[in-house]
Amino acid sequence: MSTFLRVGAITLDVGETQALSAVIDQPNGFAYFGDTPDPGEIIKIDLSTFLRDDDIELPAGEWNLQAACIDQPRGFAYFGTYPNPAEIVKIDLAAFTRVDVVELLDGENDLRTAVIDRLSEFAYFGTHLGAGKVIKIDLSEFTRIGVVDFAAGETELVSAVIDPPNEFAYFGTSTSPGRVVQLGLADFTRVGAITFETNENQLVSAVIDQPNGFAYFGTNTSPGRVIKAEITQAPPTIRTKHLMTMGVG
Repeated sequence: MSTFLRVGAITLDVGETQALSAVIDQPNGFAYFGDTPDPGEIIKIDLSTFLRDDDIELPAGEWNLQAACIDQPRGFAYFGTYPNPAEIVKIDLAAFTRVDVVELLDGENDLRTAVIDRLSEFAYFGTHLGAGKVIKIDLSEFTRIGVVDFAAGETELVSAVIDPPNEFAYFGTSTSPGRVVQLGLADFTRVGAITFETNENQLVSAVIDQPNGFAYFGTNTSPGRVIKAEITQAPPTIRTKHLMTMGVG
């Protein structure tokens, strides 16, 4: 990247507030943002012109779209909702229409995180309210497969990354201090967790460098912190390696 500049901005339409989830279809040049009012809307942005292209208004009750993932090769995106029970909405990107919905079970609500294993055609959605839960969705059949309940204190799942080659996913909590929970994808079980240090709270963002074996978690603190974790699989553990503290202000 030769330049690092703010290029422009789009103001969405009245009522399209708090765009808290997003996915990108880079080959076709579009991005999709989910908002929070009831009913929820998914807004389509043309990246070549950087203009609002279209929107889908979902049925009443499908709102607070804070978790999303995309299966770009197959042309679908998935948005998780808030109510109890939550729903997962399937969007056909080519037609830009809502094509299906899966309703989860009681207590599986306030979906804030989502990761996708495109090769195996599964998606995993994490909950925020109450005990931490991860719900597994079979995308080929578009059905709920099951749920994993995390341990006490592993609540408020707000970030996640996935390592499909090694068959693990990692979910960050919004607790103080933050925790990262490791989920085994092969047998869909909780493997273990680490608790970060004092002031390393509310892990609201995460990215993974899968080939090099590292994940990075950003905190909702002042100043912000970025914690670097080394991910190993034999035995399956997570080892904290380094943290960066952001500048004040």
